[in-house]
Amino acid sequence: MLLLPSTCLRTRTLSLVIASRSLSNQLIQIDQHHVRERQVRVCRRFGQNNWLLRPWFLRYIPRDGYPINVRYVDTDPDNNANRPVIVLLHGTPGSYYDYFRFIADFGDRYRCIVPNFPDFTHTIQSGGCFWHSAEEKSEFVADLLADLKISRVHCLVAHSLSVYTASYLWIYANQKPYFDLDSICLISPAGRFRYRRRHRIRMRLLSQMCRMLWLRKMIPRTWLANRSAVTPLLSSTNMLANRNIAMWKTLTENLSNYDSYHLRLRVLANNLQLPTLFIYSSNDKLYPADLYYEQLYELQITGDEFDKYEHYENRLVQVAADHHDRWIRVVDFSGGGHYLHNTHSYLIHSYIDELLNNIT
Repeated sequence: MLLLPSTCLRTRTLSLVIASRSLSNQLIQIDQHHVRERQVRVCRRFGQNNWLLRPWFLRYIPRDGYPINVRYVDTDPDNNANRPVIVLLHGTPGSYYDYFRFIADFGDRYRCIVPNFPDFTHTIQSGGCFWHSAEEKSEFVADLLADLKISRVHCLVAHSLSVYTASYLWIYANQKPYFDLDSICLISPAGRFRYRRRHRIRMRLLSQMCRMLWLRKMIPRTWLANRSAVTPLLSSTNMLANRNIAMWKTLTENLSNYDSYHLRLRVLANNLQLPTLFIYSSNDKLYPADLYYEQLYELQITGDEFDKYEHYENRLVQVAADHHDRWIRVVDFSGGGHYLHNTHSYLIHSYIDELLNNIT
């Protein structure tokens, strides 16, 4: 365990900065030619196998799936270059704009697919379909890739709440009719929430109230304002849009099956062992560090098995021992926030580039 900067550590940090300096010189924007929209019928597997549905999931699902208009980014829409595919999943609330730096840095070498998840406005307009559960979102991603005729994903990148969706995808990956998956990158992944029984009952009731129009109007404002990341949204004047965003995030958290998330982590650690990059900040202002430490425990990572950066100067102060021989690489940016892929992109992209280059 290395605690103070050495020549090796300074060399490592300098090489990361030099390797990614080209990113800062690029014009960071999303090419409108890469923004696409198509209608995809999703959740076909649920419509054809009703026994898969949970009690709170009961509703009519067409056998050929829900028709959803998907807006997404595809950096090689015609597939002329035949590049390896990277799928990026945004958090809630969020969109493909969350990955604008990633697209600028990797879009010319890889085919980056970045879909927008259906929001709560779609739920209202469609008469109550698509309730934003982790299972539904995983089917949404799988059906979109199948519609694009993509059978192999080089890397699956997930940020924040989308880790629950990613966890179902790595469980089902490499099995028909799903796609093959080569590697995983988790950025500030939300872990296993721990709520008191009273709070759980309120969450269940809130999820049911969101389903019906006349009940949605009766939802107390404090029930939505208590959601940590939604509070600033409720201070705006556009209350209808803000309530929709708040309910979107609430449903995403409530129906994420966070209670069993640690079991899917164990499958990844004990059975799959796909090449994985786990990036977080022990000083995250949105989620407590304990959520990340519990995930690392399930992934069998100890204190000296990850890279750690200093709080103020982003200086590398600890290097993981024997990381080349492990299936997972863990990085802690002590001074970072929740959106590390934008605030520390020049370093994170270097780690991702190393992960991609090491995949055979």
